[in-house]
Amino acid sequence: PGLNVLALRKGLPVEAGVEVLGTVARPKARLVSSPDVPEPEKLAWLVLGRGQGDVSAGDAATLVQAANALLGSDAPASAKILGGFGLDDVRLGRDDSSALGTLPQSTVAGRTGQASAAEVVTVGKRLTDDIYVSYRQGLADAEGSLRIAWQLTQGLQLILRAGYLPGVDAVYRFSFR
Repeated sequence: PGLNVLALRKGLPVEAGVEVLGTVARPKARLVSSPDVPEPEKLAWLVLGRGQGDVSAGDAATLVQAANALLGSDAPASAKILGGFGLDDVRLGRDDSSALGTLPQSTVAGRTGQASAAEVVTVGKRLTDDIYVSYRQGLADAEGSLRIAWQLTQGLQLILRAGYLPGVDAVYRFSFR
């Protein structure tokens, strides 16, 4: 059977929604709005009920997850939405505070001895071919950290961290091929 579905979020300055066309076996979804605005703006109005100018890092992660759910594996659409927020990457996952693993913390008052490996939202931007900047925010706590990864050579990477576990890692990777 054919699909022709339009779902709109009404009553806002920008009425945004999803249009689903095609067949049950091969549905095609796209974002729509009235008035017509760019894709990231449509998604912000649909999911958050406000424009992308009022979007936090946590909201951006929510928007990317919503885009993936609505648009499926349409990589160009996801890349367009990320680019609209000035980001190259948004991920939800476990905290890997150090490239070498989480180090014991026994001198920090109020800590249990290990850094939290809780769920975090990571947003990142590639500044050059060799430099990648990311910010990680814990979902269960207020811990956040800034991470700068600088690829010095093909096998050597320098990682600078500021936040709960500040530090510098020099990571050398060698592959036997």
